[in-house]
Amino acid sequence: MFADRLELVATVVAIAWLVLVLATAAARRLPAPRRLVRTDVLVAGGVTALLFGAGAALADHVDDAGLGATAYDTAVWAFVLEHRDDAATAVASALRVAGGTVALCALAGAAGLLLLLRGRRLDAALVVSTPFVSSLLTDFLKPEYGRPRPPAEAQLIPETGFSLPSGHTIDATVVLGVLALVLVVRTTSRRRRAAIAAAATVAITAAGAGRVYLGVHWATDVVTGWLLGAAWVALCAVVLLLPDARTTRLTVEPAPDRTGPLRITTGHGSGPAGAAQRRPAVPRATAA
Repeated sequence: MFADRLELVATVVAIAWLVLVLATAAARRLPAPRRLVRTDVLVAGGVTALLFGAGAALADHVDDAGLGATAYDTAVWAFVLEHRDDAATAVASALRVAGGTVALCALAGAAGLLLLLRGRRLDAALVVSTPFVSSLLTDFLKPEYGRPRPPAEAQLIPETGFSLPSGHTIDATVVLGVLALVLVVRTTSRRRRAAIAAAATVAITAAGAGRVYLGVHWATDVVTGWLLGAAWVALCAVVLLLPDARTTRLTVEPAPDRTGPLRITTGHGSGPAGAAQRRPAVPRATAA
């Protein structure tokens, strides 16, 4: 089954990351210590492996349950049906449009252009590529899992196709998450970083919750989309940190060479200053 294979891939990725961590730790204990990978790169890689593994495990759990509604899905579904009203429906419908493919593509294109004009080519490439990445993930994963959507009679906005993972959720997580990442990494103010991260988190959460409210996705579809999309954001963090780590290694100045001969000078006559103080002797005139 595809779900089992993807979970196996996630396990291999986690093992590879663990081997890299152990190798880096061993290299630092050598007589001549070396740092294979910087700590922040290792942390970002670990977060990537963790999120990818969690998303694959959740999807495998849904697959093992027969691709129907899980107990968690049923509980959330009942809660949503009991708390629907006109105002919430209007908000969820607006989020559907604002978090749609067209709006996110326009946002990614505009942000990428601004970043490119500022000379941040890597940041621009990561942001511009986000709509394509999210579309590839959705188009590849949905047919492989083949999970049916919730009952059509309970959908406020009719949707067709497969359900797992939520495409709108992956789109919002990847596009907004990567955009927030490049802004946070290049921002020195802690308040601005916190504000950017909070705004992105609220928008991504609202995009996913709106899909469940409209009745077009199960809750586990949305959570899987969050996890897999966040895994891509963490991988982009690795990509952003690698050039900085390489630059740090290249700019470290070597220790001064202290193995050469030691020159010892004494007195005022040594060196250029002493030479400047020496004056030639003037012969004295002798009496006739």
